[in-house]
Amino acid sequence: LSQGLTRPIQRIVQDAEAIARGDLDRRVPPSSASELAVLERSINTMVERLKASMQALQSSEERYRAVVETQSEFIARFRPDGTHIFANDAYCRYFGKTCSEIVGRRFVPQIPEADRALVEAHFRSLTPHNPSANIEHRLILPGGEIRWQQWNDRAFFDDKGKVVEYLSVGRDITHRRMAEEALRRSEEKYRELVESA
Repeated sequence: LSQGLTRPIQRIVQDAEAIARGDLDRRVPPSSASELAVLERSINTMVERLKASMQALQSSEERYRAVVETQSEFIARFRPDGTHIFANDAYCRYFGKTCSEIVGRRFVPQIPEADRALVEAHFRSLTPHNPSANIEHRLILPGGEIRWQQWNDRAFFDDKGKVVEYLSVGRDITHRRMAEEALRRSEEKYRELVESA
């Protein structure tokens, strides 16, 4: 009696351990004991539901990637140390790199000295109660060209309030900033002419 009960339980334990290691095609074979048969059916049902959920999640991630990859905005996810978890093609191209040179590596774009304090204060301002904010600042591209960007950054926190990841969505606004600067200079010249007349 003891062996008749112990062997099926050991078999169920082995099957459950294999499933826990990721073998979702593993099935718990039926048992003659009614209580064990209920347990086996429950495990098999749970595995089928888990498999369906994982397939739905994978399909959802593929749709998400297809949408994100076709965006002209720069999109990146990275850890606080600058290690990139994701970067879309537009982001990688903008910095003159392939995505394999950025994703999975620490990549921090070069920021002019005058803008560094502003950028650091911006990221420090993100909190669990205020996780998202916009910023405009300059970057130095690999060839040395300085360009203006506008970013929306969102921080994600663990249950202790520590930042675990950032999501940044940005775009180049250099032409807009140049037009604003030209307009400002024109207005200054116009004021000077009016005052001297």
